[in-house]
Amino acid sequence: MRPPFVLGLREWLTLVVGLFVVLPVILGIAFQNDLYEAYLVHFKAPSLQSELGFRAEYVQAQRPATHSPRRFAITSVEPGGPFWIAGIRPGDIPFGYKHGFRVGFYRDLDRARESGSVELLIVRNGNSDPNAWETPIRVIVRFPFSRKPGAV
Repeated sequence: MRPPFVLGLREWLTLVVGLFVVLPVILGIAFQNDLYEAYLVHFKAPSLQSELGFRAEYVQAQRPATHSPRRFAITSVEPGGPFWIAGIRPGDIPFGYKHGFRVGFYRDLDRARESGSVELLIVRNGNSDPNAWETPIRVIVRFPFSRKPGAV
């Protein structure tokens, strides 16, 4: 007879399967949106930024209030790069994304790699124009190495 707290082979296998198969699947399902955002931001975004010649991140809004909100904005644009050619400048803000600016923005760029171009709505930096939010601008960004030449 075994002592009462010693696990047999069946119990060890159940424990291992539960910890290394079932639990990760449950966590993956529960946090799939967070995992997808992390994947886009940490793995896809750097290559998109490099390919299209820009940097973007959450920045502090320039308001006199002590608790200014952060907003997702283009922080730098490489002169002569696809973003520059499209007319996007530092301080511009991607516009029209309902479920997270950063995720929607990078998802649109990633999906557009296949077609070769993407149409974006941007808002000029609100510091220079207080009415900028009322007039978003449509720009077309073309990928330098698209799979479909001449795509719009």
